[in-house]
Amino acid sequence: MSSASQAKPHPLASRVPLHPPKGIPKLDPDQIRDPESARRTLDSYRPLFELRLPLSALVLPGKKLAKLTKDPRILAHVFSAQGYRHIQPHRSGDPNLRSLVLNIESSSAKREVVEGGDSGDLVLPSAISEVLKEDPEIRLEDHEVKIDYSSFSGDQILSTILPDRLQEKEGVPSGFTIVGHIAHLNLIEEWLPYRYVVGQVILEKNGTNIQTVVNKLDSIDTQFRFFKMELLAGKPDYQARVSESDCNFSFDFRTVYWNSRLHSEHARLVRTFRPYQVVSDVMAGVGPFALPACKKGVWVLANDLNPKSYESLLENARSNHVLMREEKGPQGDGGMLAFCEDGREFIRKSLVRAWECDFKGRPIGFGMGERGDERVREFGRKSMKQRQRERREAHKKKLEPQQQDLVEGQAPNQHASSPSEKEGKEEKERRHERRRMVDHFVMNLPASALEFLDAFRGCYLPLCEKYGKETVMREIERRQTLREEILRRGEEGPMNQEELDDSQEPYPMVHVHCFSKDAHRPGEDICRRANKALGIEPGSNLELVSEPILPPPSSTASRKSNGLRGSDELRIQLEKERSSTSAEGQEESQEGRRRWTEDLKVHFVRDVAPNKQMYCLSFRLNRQICFDEV
Repeated sequence: MSSASQAKPHPLASRVPLHPPKGIPKLDPDQIRDPESARRTLDSYRPLFELRLPLSALVLPGKKLAKLTKDPRILAHVFSAQGYRHIQPHRSGDPNLRSLVLNIESSSAKREVVEGGDSGDLVLPSAISEVLKEDPEIRLEDHEVKIDYSSFSGDQILSTILPDRLQEKEGVPSGFTIVGHIAHLNLIEEWLPYRYVVGQVILEKNGTNIQTVVNKLDSIDTQFRFFKMELLAGKPDYQARVSESDCNFSFDFRTVYWNSRLHSEHARLVRTFRPYQVVSDVMAGVGPFALPACKKGVWVLANDLNPKSYESLLENARSNHVLMREEKGPQGDGGMLAFCEDGREFIRKSLVRAWECDFKGRPIGFGMGERGDERVREFGRKSMKQRQRERREAHKKKLEPQQQDLVEGQAPNQHASSPSEKEGKEEKERRHERRRMVDHFVMNLPASALEFLDAFRGCYLPLCEKYGKETVMREIERRQTLREEILRRGEEGPMNQEELDDSQEPYPMVHVHCFSKDAHRPGEDICRRANKALGIEPGSNLELVSEPILPPPSSTASRKSNGLRGSDELRIQLEKERSSTSAEGQEESQEGRRRWTEDLKVHFVRDVAPNKQMYCLSFRLNRQICFDEV
C-alpha cells in the first residue's frame, strides 16, 4: 500500500499528558471500612488533584472557528488533554466569541521565569503569528486551564493514592472483567484493605458502562461453577445482560458461571458445527455455545446441573426464539431442548433423545462443503422470517372473523385452518436423511470435564437396548458408507453427480475443555489424563496421542517454557519430532497404527494463571469406546 493511500492521523490524536500534582498523601487503610467510607475518602481527595495551567488562547468570533480548526498548522498547537474541551466560551460572557486554547505558555507566566525586560516576551510559532497578522478580529490572550480530579484516569488516581511499595511489587489494581453492567475484580490479598476505594474509582471512571463493581471472594464452586462475591461499589444489581454472537443473554451473575474472556472460544467452536448437525452440550451454562449454534441451523440438546443456570438457559432460549417444545417435536431449522441433569447421565440419555427426536435433515440442492453450508444457513434465515410472517398473517386472519361476528352480534366462529390444511400448506422440501445421531459433544467444565469422559465407555449400549443393536449399526454403517463415497469423489464432487450430505460422520466428535499446568508438553499431559478417564491403556492402538504443541509465544506458559529451556530450544526439538514422525508415518500406518491420533487437536484457549492454561481437546469417538469394546 502506498503512503498516499494511508490515512493520516488527526492532528489532535496526540494528547498532552497530564500528571497529578506532587505531594498528595497516600491512603490510610484504617479509614476505609465500607463503600460509604471509601466515597467520603475520595471526596476529600478531589481538591488535591486540582491543577491550574497558565496557557494562551486565540480569541475569535465563533463564525470563524470552523475554518481555523481545519488548519493542521493551528491544530498542531492546540491544547488537547483527556477530559478537557479545547474550545471554550470566552470569559467575558460574549456569546459571539470563542477561545481556542493553545498548548503555549502564557506571556505573563513567561515573564515570571525570565529575568530582564523584553527577553521575557512570548515567542509564538510562525503559524500562530501569521493568523494574528492576517486577521485583526483574532487576538491572543492569557487563558488559565483548570484541571481537576475528573481529568485524570483511574490508573493515575490509584497510582497516586495507593502505597508505592505494593505497586512496585504487584502493579496498580485497575484490571477488571466486564459482564453486562458489572465490573468483576479478582484482587490479591495485599490489595484487599483498599478494595472499596479501588471499586469506587473504577465505578466513577467507567460510569457510562459500569453500574456495579464486585470482587471475587473464593474459588469457583466445583459443582455449580459460580463464586461468592462482595459488592465494592455501585448498586446491588446482579442481573447481567450480555450480547454475544448475535444472541442476548440474561442471568444472575451470583448464581451462574459466565466468562466474557471466552467469547472467542465460543465463536471458534460454534464455527465447527455444521447446519443440521446434532450437538449435545453437556455443561451448557446459560447457553454461550448452544444459542449461537441454534441460530446457525444446528439441533442442540443442552444441559446444566445448576438449577439457576438451567432457568437462565430456558429463558435465554425463549428470548432468542430457538427453544423447541419437547411435546411438539422439532420445528423449523435448528433449535434447542434444555435439561437439568447430571453430566454423565445426560451423555447417555442425549444419544437416545436424538434418536427419538428424529431431527429434520439437510435440504437438498444447496451444494456441499463450506459454500453449501453458507447457502443452507441463508435458507434457514429466510425460512425463519417466512414462518414468522405466516404466523402473523394466520393470527390476523383468525381475529378478523371474530371481530366481524362481534359487530353483527353473533358468536365468534373459528375460521382457522385445521391441522390437515396446515400440513397441506407446508412446503414439501427434498431433504437428506433425518438426523438421529449426535455429531458433537461439548464439555465446558475445565476444572473437571476430563473426568466425565468415562461416561462415553459403552455410551451406545442404552440406545441399542431400546432400539436394537442391528438398527443402530445400520445407521452407523450407512454413515460410514456415505463418508467413503464422499472421500472417493472428493470434497466438492463433480457437479453432475448426486449431492451427498457430507456433514455426517459415523461417530461423534468430543470437545472437552480442561486446564494444564505443564508448560512444556501440554498435549501429552491432557491426552494422558483423557486416556485414563476413558480406560485406555498406554501403548494401546486406541490411545489418544497429540502431536507436540506449545502454547502461543505471547502466553505466560510459553514464556515459562522459554525461560526454563532456552528461547527456541524446546520449539526446535518439537519441530524435529514432527518431522521425524512425518517420515515414519507411512511405515507406521502400514502396521495399522498412526503415531498421532487422527482427528485429534489440542487448542490453546487462554492463560488462567502464570502456571495454569486452558485448552480444548477435540477427538472423535470410535466403535470400541462407544460399545465398550476397549
